[in-house]
Amino acid sequence: MGEYTFRRSKRAKRLRIEIDARGGVLVVAPERMSQRIIDTFIKEKKSWIQKHVRGMQQKEPTKLSDHSPAQYQKYKERARALTHKKLKHWNEFYGFEYNQVRIKNMKTRWGSCSSEKNLNFHYKLLFLSEEQQDYLIVHELCHLRYMSHGPRFWGLVERTIPNYKRIRKSFSGLI
Repeated sequence: MGEYTFRRSKRAKRLRIEIDARGGVLVVAPERMSQRIIDTFIKEKKSWIQKHVRGMQQKEPTKLSDHSPAQYQKYKERARALTHKKLKHWNEFYGFEYNQVRIKNMKTRWGSCSSEKNLNFHYKLLFLSEEQQDYLIVHELCHLRYMSHGPRFWGLVERTIPNYKRIRKSFSGLI
């Protein structure tokens, strides 16, 4: 299959494969999972891994952090205002509690949700289409209920963004 990074995690509930923007492969396994199960899983997923690594390597390399610090400072407050407006709108449906909302100049992510219920968003959400902005806000809001990307999480997203799969794919060329 090629090289990959392997990590065991106390928090992992199941075996997973992550492929980063440069085509690097990370295999994460629950701490107590047997090596035999892990090896079998990797062999079974070999063609899937190769396909996705090739796809990532063929993409035009871009970074979210291409804007200068001056541009970040210029757009940060506009992004904050938009984010708060959209959070207020979408959270009328969900009613989740969250703590801080931060606008950042992240290198590889559009958003994140911490276990402390803090929401972080990339300032460049300002430049996304409205449906992408809404998807991003709803995605992070739903992480307040489910921290993983399991079926229950996606079901929650789908309640307000029924075409989330199509919108999610539209992000693939942006990161």
